[in-house]
Amino acid sequence: MQANPLISVVVPSYNYANYLPHLFDTLSKQTYANWECIVVDDESKDQTKELVLGYTEKEPRIKYIFQKNAGPATARKLGVDSSSGDYIQFIDADDYIGFDKFKIEMELFSQNPELDVVYSSYLLTDPELSTFWKDAKTWQTLSNNTFCDFVKHWEAGLMIPLHSFLYKKECFLKYGSFDRNFRTHEDWDLNLNVSLSGFKYLYHDYSGAYYRIHQQSSSRTNLTNNKRDTLNVLAKYIHSHRTNFSQKFLLINRYAYFLTDFTIERVRFNKIDLGVILNTKSNLGLNVYTYSVFPYFFIRKILRKFFKKNNKFF
Repeated sequence: MQANPLISVVVPSYNYANYLPHLFDTLSKQTYANWECIVVDDESKDQTKELVLGYTEKEPRIKYIFQKNAGPATARKLGVDSSSGDYIQFIDADDYIGFDKFKIEMELFSQNPELDVVYSSYLLTDPELSTFWKDAKTWQTLSNNTFCDFVKHWEAGLMIPLHSFLYKKECFLKYGSFDRNFRTHEDWDLNLNVSLSGFKYLYHDYSGAYYRIHQQSSSRTNLTNNKRDTLNVLAKYIHSHRTNFSQKFLLINRYAYFLTDFTIERVRFNKIDLGVILNTKSNLGLNVYTYSVFPYFFIRKILRKFFKKNNKFF
């Protein structure tokens, strides 16, 4: 490991100009100084461009990139592709990180060269940064089977914001970083991709990430997309040639659980066709319409039976 390798900080931003000065301030106070910050402006309607360009004149480590509105996954992918660092730190424009995060995590990488991802604890905070707290109902530690953890427990107890992680850039070289098909849950997809590749994670308990709770947050305003993309992310790995039999079985069980849960909530998905999802419509012949209610165990039983008989399709 070279001395003081460069960390590329990738910041997607859409109409968050009011939050960027605080983010830049926290980066300038990092006790590890070798970083660059790439702000990808997702065609904001506010003063994001003028503000960031003003900072680039004072701070050469800050860079500005514009893209036509395409969502955070595309913005982050563009940031990774434009980065010069050996390590990648993602931060949303309305969040920020602790002053010692980079120093602590680069020391952990230096001490454990076999690691690929190091990630920290996090704190929730209000828009004014007046109160900080931990979510007592969640945890952040991963087992040795990280892919299984991300499938079974993500947002079901396991909660890790994306800016908790610091990745080696090589994690994204073979299978890429963000999938542009997802407007939400792109962070979940990223970690499924990274963990499926066998990369090693290490957790440390320093509160290195701060997650700001406010009404503009995309996680609060895209509830329908969240539910749709939950199913789409799982379907992606059900189809993937990279997942083995037991992993597909786990993914199908999780898909059945969410499908039932979302159907019971009467969320409009237009028409969900399990046959299309599994690429086996003619054999399965099961359609779940917008206002149908299928008990979880019934769907799971059908999928288990079908998967056992037709695993050749995968």
